[in-house]
Amino acid sequence: MNSPASPKHNSEYEEKLKRRLRFFFLNPVKKWNANKRFPFKLFTQIVKIIFVTVQLCMFASFRDTHIFYARNTEVAFSHMFLKDWDMGSSDPPYPKAAGPLSVYNKQQYYEFLDFAIKNYISLETNAVGAYFHFPNPTGSFLTYCQTDYYESLFNPVDNKFVFDSGTVKMCVDIPIDEDPTKFTSEEFLRTYNMSMNGQTLVDASLSFSIKAIHFRANELRLNIPNCYLFNLKLIFSDQDKDGQLQVLLVPNAQYMHCQGKIDPPATDSLSKTIFSIVNYFVIFISLFSFILCIRALFKAQVLKWVIISIFVFLYLR
Repeated sequence: MNSPASPKHNSEYEEKLKRRLRFFFLNPVKKWNANKRFPFKLFTQIVKIIFVTVQLCMFASFRDTHIFYARNTEVAFSHMFLKDWDMGSSDPPYPKAAGPLSVYNKQQYYEFLDFAIKNYISLETNAVGAYFHFPNPTGSFLTYCQTDYYESLFNPVDNKFVFDSGTVKMCVDIPIDEDPTKFTSEEFLRTYNMSMNGQTLVDASLSFSIKAIHFRANELRLNIPNCYLFNLKLIFSDQDKDGQLQVLLVPNAQYMHCQGKIDPPATDSLSKTIFSIVNYFVIFISLFSFILCIRALFKAQVLKWVIISIFVFLYLR
């Protein structure tokens, strides 16, 4: 019987290890040609790539309707609640020739405030879109808040000033049953001992919420209406104290689930079923791919241990 250290045995064992190593480093196609076994790992990766791509395309197709609607609605709200607003006010070029949308005196400030309040009050009767009043996060429909420094005085004659950087914030709810033709924010705020003082004003905001529904043509029997909640905040920022009170409309859109009767009948159950099938299949194929990868790593580690042990045993290395 040949001992493990005999030349013939060593030669045969070396050739076997060489073939095993060569086969391990072959690509899937060459492995297929060598042993005629179907390359499951390669096939699994290709299928996974295809279905993950389909999943991403379906998700993008589902989301783009919401994104485009939300973006277009934000543009509509800017026209409705920002006086003198145009698309150039939100363009990114720097520096802007006309500067950011701002107010420069008290009259403009109250005009901007009145413009937003009156349009919100008459929202359900004047708006072209399907928009409806809804309580804001504070529980009221319209909430005006104003933040001022405790004290900010300057005497230009003797160049003396008094400044207290502490701030105080005051808020008041504005009822929406006011007559928009007679309402003025300046008079309303005066009844609450609030007024706009450019020397002390830090910022001011008007918070309100709008429920919206997106009706779409029922051509594919899949386009059911979508509902949204928009929490909006009209901000007057004077942080820089540079003579211009910047005006911003900050929207926060949320998709809301709603249900109702549609004629002719439509349902999104088919699209949801397709989404679920694709999602579950992607999960399954990913787990299967993960198992195959773990198996390949384990076989590679076993081969490494065998090669190390052979080198140590036969060559004392």
